[in-house]
Amino acid sequence: MEAARERLADRSLEIVPRQLVADDRLTHLLLALDAERARGYSAGKLFVDGIEAAVANILLTSFNAAAPRSISVKGGMAPRLLRRVLEFMHANLDKQIGLKDLADCAGLSLSHFSFQFRASTNQSPHQYMLRLRVERSKELLADSRLSVLDVGLEVGFRNQQHFATVFRNSVGVPPSVYRTQL
Repeated sequence: MEAARERLADRSLEIVPRQLVADDRLTHLLLALDAERARGYSAGKLFVDGIEAAVANILLTSFNAAAPRSISVKGGMAPRLLRRVLEFMHANLDKQIGLKDLADCAGLSLSHFSFQFRASTNQSPHQYMLRLRVERSKELLADSRLSVLDVGLEVGFRNQQHFATVFRNSVGVPPSVYRTQL
């Protein structure tokens, strides 16, 4: 509804029912959401919020009776707003923040924030947060007093498996192997 309020001129939302919906984007997003549910939402709130925002925008652009206004991206977020959001992300690295938290920090709507953030960083807020978490975890892994699990929890991962998977995908080796290479 928030996406509709922002993007529909007369604020009317009328999703047109169709017999067969064949939209690969929607299918992939819903499968990702179902897989995340099956994993106990280990990727966190920001990931789920991003999927929900993408689904809302697909419904508005592809299945609504009235065409929505486009969101002006231009050059991205104003530097001072981007700096404020990035500082907020750094300060809350260990917390499960949501897209609304970030949009509120910037003083923007959810949809506008998501587009502006991506235009400014070339990454989704979730991808950016994962990158911050991996970079901080590399620093913490140098402290042998902290277990790998402690490091993952310290940077906001909800469990060791998710931490290890994200770290390995980003760095190329699991956190335990990375630690031995320091």
